[in-house]
Amino acid sequence: MKDKKVLLWIYKNSKSQILRMAVLIFTSIVVAVNGVAIALFSRGLVDSAQEGSKDRLLVHGFILVALFLLQFVLSITCKYLQKEIQNRLENCYKSYMMREYSKKYYSHLRKYHKGDILSRYTADTLKVSEGVSSILPDFAKFITKLISAFAALFILNKIFTSVFIAGGIVVIFVARLLRNRAKKLHKNVQDKDASLRSFIYELLENTVVIKVFKAEDRVLDKTNQLQKRYYNAKREKNIFDVFAATGFSFIFAMVYLYALVWNSYGLVHNNISFGTLVAILQLVGHLQAPFAGLSGLLPKFYGVLASAERIIEVAELPEEQGLEDEDAYDVQQYSDMECIKVQGVTFAYGEEEVLKNIYLTINKGDFTLVCGASGAGKSTLLMLLLGVYSPDKGRIFLKTYSNEKIDISGHVRKYFAFVPQKNMIFSGTVRENISFFKSGATDEEIMEAAKISCADEFINWLPNKLDTVIGENSQGLSEGQIQRLAIARAVLSGAPIVLLDEATSALDEITEKKVLLNLKKLTHRTFVFVSHKKTLSSLYNNVINIKKGKAYQKRYDNGKRCRDKKRYNKGYGGTKEYSDKKGYNDRKECSGRKAYSDIKAYSDKKGYSDIEVYDIRGRYDGGEKHGNRRGTYEGI
Repeated sequence: MKDKKVLLWIYKNSKSQILRMAVLIFTSIVVAVNGVAIALFSRGLVDSAQEGSKDRLLVHGFILVALFLLQFVLSITCKYLQKEIQNRLENCYKSYMMREYSKKYYSHLRKYHKGDILSRYTADTLKVSEGVSSILPDFAKFITKLISAFAALFILNKIFTSVFIAGGIVVIFVARLLRNRAKKLHKNVQDKDASLRSFIYELLENTVVIKVFKAEDRVLDKTNQLQKRYYNAKREKNIFDVFAATGFSFIFAMVYLYALVWNSYGLVHNNISFGTLVAILQLVGHLQAPFAGLSGLLPKFYGVLASAERIIEVAELPEEQGLEDEDAYDVQQYSDMECIKVQGVTFAYGEEEVLKNIYLTINKGDFTLVCGASGAGKSTLLMLLLGVYSPDKGRIFLKTYSNEKIDISGHVRKYFAFVPQKNMIFSGTVRENISFFKSGATDEEIMEAAKISCADEFINWLPNKLDTVIGENSQGLSEGQIQRLAIARAVLSGAPIVLLDEATSALDEITEKKVLLNLKKLTHRTFVFVSHKKTLSSLYNNVINIKKGKAYQKRYDNGKRCRDKKRYNKGYGGTKEYSDKKGYNDRKECSGRKAYSDIKAYSDKKGYSDIEVYDIRGRYDGGEKHGNRRGTYEGI
């Protein structure tokens, strides 16, 4: 990444502090000039003492006291302004990074480890804010010191100053040669730090699992390896910094020795006064700080560029479309919606195809179950429906009654609520968690949503009810309670389309059934559930089974299989018609000698189906009676 581009980004995102920065730079310049003035008035004080002039001695003494007090006040002002600007810029950069992070496609963000993102958010923003708030003021101060000190030295001793300037140019040239090395070492340290942070983050998230498997030693070994890599990178950078700093310090020690010897020789021959010698030594000291500071500013500057590049790298990831277009579709849009259509969608993670040319229809108001084996692509389908992932092929859209087709993307996501597998519960009160996506919700609204998710059953038993504080990682709540809070939050959000990914996996069957029945009463909403459980499949009117990348959809009307022309999705959008003359009834025992599944007929003794097996001699759904027989259903 070109330095010019990075510098332009830094300027653009630091403009808010220009006024404070201007005051800081001006104050730093005054500090530099004041330092040179102190050296010159020190000369006058010493010469006055040597000459025995009490009046001049008092005048120079009072002036020096005033200059030292001014230097003290200005130094405090500079430090305060520098820290204030740094803190403001750090917050600005962090806000920028989170704002940009939230706009990016999830499929691109998931390539970065959370610990790496956290490192960029903390360490890199701190590095850039420290650099921006200090480099320019320090540069202005050092340049002012150099110019004013060299001007004073040139007046005091022209030959000595000319030799000194030549040596200073050589030092700056050498420092510039070290630029790329310093930048590379800094970036290496930041990368190793990100790797270590990522592993520690995972370790803290999975402490219980590590203890159960007694993997403490293995984790410690891995931690030590990553710490050693970080240590080696840091050590390499420190060695470089130490040698660079020591080298420059040695050079300036030689310069100071040169100034002392040269001007002492002049003092012996009465070419200069004792006060002039004192002033020259002070001015050389003033020059040592700028040269050392300027040489130190270069590695610091390149470190800032490297950290800024890491922030920009995240900011330049592809952005989702439509996120800013909040008013593109109003509430009427959902009222006009007929269904969600999935047409010929194929999706792959890298080279591995998860979904292959699937066709699905989810009507408004459907109570849909998405089932299938682990890893079949159920959660992936939800991510596609949410527009978090984009199909590699095909199209997903909302179809209206007027036959308008609105592609699923960021601008319609406000109509969706989502309950993920790892339910997002924050450290805070129960009230704050349930109302997180609906600010200003009343306690009555919150408890109504909690009642629907059956969360009220335990909330009322909590010591402070809605004001009960939930600890980190939902400490103090069971997994089932967490799931019910997450469902309540989705209900309260008001989104008309609710997607739930294994949202009832930790609930017992009785509670799960109560929750599902409560949600089913919300007929104005559309629900899509991902679940491994099939015990309550009779509650759903739309069942999608994902198997080997294909989707098989069945619809039910009041517990019976729809007998109209329905789509049997083989992955290529083919349809299979069902005759009204044949008896299709997946939920109850089929009369006659044969029962029909989605594909094949069943004899009294055997039945074959990709999805279900029927046994006329057994039981079905807890023993619901059908005539003199009991039907049986076994999912495979």
